[in-house]
Amino acid sequence: MRTTSLVDHVDIFMDVMRMDHDLDVRDRLDIDEYAISPADTLIAKLQIGKINEKDVHDVIALLKDLPLHRPTTTSRSMFLLAEVCARDWGLYHDLTTNIASSSR
Repeated sequence: MRTTSLVDHVDIFMDVMRMDHDLDVRDRLDIDEYAISPADTLIAKLQIGKINEKDVHDVIALLKDLPLHRPTTTSRSMFLLAEVCARDWGLYHDLTTNIASSSR
């Protein structure tokens, strides 16, 4: 029986995630041992200009499974989201647009 991998590629970024918008994570890399923080993951998923179904499912899982409150290693930080969006209106626009379109 042949098994297929669920992952067809891996994204590797150093300090700054350069996607539709640049997300500087170098000050937050020690939040989690193995990956970027859930808040950074949410921002990375929601900033995509043409968000696809897989990314919408990832966003829903993040919003459903992790609490939204003050910063901890297992939460999405409201403060980080607000801070990042306050520095970049285009990022704020893309995040809010994708949230609105994902909820339909």
